[in-house]
Amino acid sequence: MLESFEIRAEARRLLTGQWNNCAIIMFVYFLLQSGISAIPRVGWIGSLAIAGPLALGLATTYLNLVKGYKFGIDTLFRGSEDFMRSFVAGILVYVYTILWTLLFIVPGIIASLSYSMTFFILHDNPQISAQDAIKRSKEMMVGHKTELFMLMLSFFGWFILGIIGFGIPFFWIGAYFYTSATLFYQNLSGAANEEVIAYMNNANETI
Repeated sequence: MLESFEIRAEARRLLTGQWNNCAIIMFVYFLLQSGISAIPRVGWIGSLAIAGPLALGLATTYLNLVKGYKFGIDTLFRGSEDFMRSFVAGILVYVYTILWTLLFIVPGIIASLSYSMTFFILHDNPQISAQDAIKRSKEMMVGHKTELFMLMLSFFGWFILGIIGFGIPFFWIGAYFYTSATLFYQNLSGAANEEVIAYMNNANETI
């Protein structure tokens, strides 16, 4: 696994020339989430309904950035093309995280870290169910939750800057953070694939 500073350095390199584009996408994402949730009485239902598709669209956007593919604001809405899987995944992640949080804050944080790779996995594996994507995320994050938590902590100073800037810098900071999270997934996914290949090779040698 790459260190946090290496992931952040690569994120900055990838964002060169794309900072404003990604910031606008983050703005639209947060505008949709906050705008719908602000609707009286039914806002929380609408927000929950679009949470999964938007999360998948955001994962698709930043995976395209990391992989060198074209992307734009329209990419953010591609999660709606896979509405049912992303909707179910969003609901399940929300419910599971809330249930763990009810036990205590720390289990809730651990649960959110465990499920954090779900929408990246949904994008890369269109054939699996939402439940299986969550399961794969949990398996992938075994032994790596602390690494992701440390990556998140490394953005603490940037979050303070966002607060000082009355929230405006958060759109650029969000782009920076999400690019880093996507690189974390890519790095972790590659490591997981190498472990599977190594296991299969050992199994073949045993036969």
